[in-house]
Amino acid sequence: MTAVSRIVSRLALLGLALFASGCAKACKNDRPYVPYSVGDATSSADGGAAAAAAAGPEKEPPPVTTPALVAPLRATSWRVAEGLDLTAPPGRELALALVHDVDGDGAPDALAVTKPAGTPGSGTVDLVLVRGSQPGKRIADATPTLVASGPVLRPECSPVARLERVGPRSAFAELGMTCTRGGSSRTSAVVRLAAQPTVTFQVTIVDPPSAAKLSLDVDGADRDKDGIDDVYVRVTLEGASAPFEPAPHVTGKLVFFDRPAGASRDPDEPEGSLRALAQLAGARARGKDAATVPVLVQQARALYRAICEEGGAPRLTKRNGGGAISCGASGALEDAGVAEVRAAVASGDALRAFAAAASAQAAPAKRTAQRTSEIQQLLNQVAPVLSARASRMISPSVPLESTRARHPEWGPLAFDAAGHVLVRGGGHVVSVDPTTGEEQPSEVGTWPSQVLSPDGHSRWLEVYHACEGVALRATFAPTGAEGDIRDVVLPIAPPLGSRCAGTRSDPVPGIPLAWGPRGLEAIVSGQLVLFKDGDATATILASAVDQGGPPGSPRAPGGGTVALATPFGVLVRGPGPKAVRVSATELEASTELRHCVATDDGTRVACVRSGKLAVAVVDC
Repeated sequence: MTAVSRIVSRLALLGLALFASGCAKACKNDRPYVPYSVGDATSSADGGAAAAAAAGPEKEPPPVTTPALVAPLRATSWRVAEGLDLTAPPGRELALALVHDVDGDGAPDALAVTKPAGTPGSGTVDLVLVRGSQPGKRIADATPTLVASGPVLRPECSPVARLERVGPRSAFAELGMTCTRGGSSRTSAVVRLAAQPTVTFQVTIVDPPSAAKLSLDVDGADRDKDGIDDVYVRVTLEGASAPFEPAPHVTGKLVFFDRPAGASRDPDEPEGSLRALAQLAGARARGKDAATVPVLVQQARALYRAICEEGGAPRLTKRNGGGAISCGASGALEDAGVAEVRAAVASGDALRAFAAAASAQAAPAKRTAQRTSEIQQLLNQVAPVLSARASRMISPSVPLESTRARHPEWGPLAFDAAGHVLVRGGGHVVSVDPTTGEEQPSEVGTWPSQVLSPDGHSRWLEVYHACEGVALRATFAPTGAEGDIRDVVLPIAPPLGSRCAGTRSDPVPGIPLAWGPRGLEAIVSGQLVLFKDGDATATILASAVDQGGPPGSPRAPGGGTVALATPFGVLVRGPGPKAVRVSATELEASTELRHCVATDDGTRVACVRSGKLAVAVVDC
């Protein structure tokens, strides 16, 4: 063994020893600058094992990587091998180095990561190539060549970097920043180690505030046996962050075969990875683990959103300088959605079953006739269709709005104790007999449309998506001069495919049920939510709080019955766990059907449809 080989081997063993000792994690946690991410690679492998236990077995072992050598703290010069000294450019420091004879001349070369020296605030984290000296040449003659750069650092951010050998002729680098405010971002690149090193795969990773940790692990093995390293990427979403409940790690795969004409992507990924998650969700939905299905499906959708352009807020962007990765319509997402419907039906939760059914086949999920029929059969199990004994359309004398309101509101309909429909409009209230259609003035006073707190000091203003793909938010505003507008982060992910310009989406529908001493109960994206007064938090409820609905609420005054317009018709749940779908020509599913109400016993239902009153009487 030559002297050069012995030194390189010892340095590599030193790097592995540091890796095994957990120094990488300690450095990452204790210093503002994260000098390398070898610990991240270990965590990803361990996380993959955890994911295998929680979300199904991994078919292939994790990639075998060789971590880079770690530079001394604040190093501006560094001897990494005999005959190869690294010197940082002015104003920069060395962080990592991977020693490899890339040009085959017998002299060691190095891929090195450099970062801005001193207090972060500008510049980039760079990957450079430093060629080893030829016999008879001075080491100082070696000029670093820029290979890849991370995003420009912001003042409140600290640089992060990762570098490792991932194949016989390839290396993987991650260059970026972690920030105390706002989002973080990274550039991930796979470099072919050749006489003229080239970047064969590059992607920008966006890390929004409060987003679950997303990590990439690369295997550069030659999978098609053409003598060229390929790019096999594992994208792991590591659990979920607050306010979401704990979730399993899930992994999607991207495979790019290195061809002379350019990278050729395996069209079966990440769909194949999502298909495995959907199959697991389907198996759990039929057994004792049905309660774990919604979280698993949520993670599968979050993984699709992170990887794919069609998800609406991809975290993997600018692949090879272009756009995000296009994945197309997904049958796996449709299968996962049906599994979520099945799990809700198994638990007897009609509200969640109908909400899951509404999103199961929404784009970018596929919509097949077989799955549509299966969903209808499942909904019939949890909420059988009940035909109306009588139904009619009525044009009341007061005006009824037919467009969707921008803000959450109390609707214009309510039932009185006699089973007549109270209709609010134009500052007046009239009473309508649902069986005869006769109308008369009501002694009941009008009620507000605005959703106000019991003390009148706060108003529920809206629900929106902040365009980061993490969580929906609800806004509450003071009604007077005092107080601040506050946003509450909901433990509800935005719908897949939702897009928005700027930093806010169009309002997301929010349906108030009751606002009492326990807080505001509402339905957002089919989830029953409780907003606690004086506390900027929201909680998903397993069952309703004992609060009767005010006039205009979908919940009857007694608190036991709720009527909701859904894409599958009018759902009437209660009293108790009982739920039905009311069947009447006037109440057929329509985008114009809204503001439904029911009597406490659920025998009378009324909704607004196209500016008219649709009423039905049923025998429960």
